[in-house]
Amino acid sequence: MAADCKLEMIRTANEEDISFLAIQFVEHQEVRRYLKEEDHQILLQLEKLMAKKQLFLDTQLQQIDVANALNTSKRKLGEILKNELSTTFPSYINAHRVKYAQIKLQETNNPYTLEEIGKQSGFSSKTSFYTIFKDLTTQTPGQYRKKHLQ
Repeated sequence: MAADCKLEMIRTANEEDISFLAIQFVEHQEVRRYLKEEDHQILLQLEKLMAKKQLFLDTQLQQIDVANALNTSKRKLGEILKNELSTTFPSYINAHRVKYAQIKLQETNNPYTLEEIGKQSGFSSKTSFYTIFKDLTTQTPGQYRKKHLQ
């Protein structure tokens, strides 16, 4: 249960906190007991990679690209995400994209349209941006921007 609470903290954190919380989550003793050392290292490297290189911003990003960057297989990466974070690769990447978009939508001097922010956040289309954003936040990007700029 403690691990589920920490994962929820990661999902709801702002972008500044997300990498720190994810690393804390992976480092947490309760979780670490259940991870093989190799899996632990891959998750840690994955979060560092997302924080530093922001690979999720690439609209053409593939699971194999990330696996190669982590010196692991596509299958191994998928298994770790499924078994340890209860998510899929696309869902993991889209969560990072939505967090990034949320930050951009809160910027008061951001001159970009919603569609442009979606593209900058790594979404390949306006439709996928709106659909995934609403699925994860229960608001459209426009509603989110309006609420946070008031």
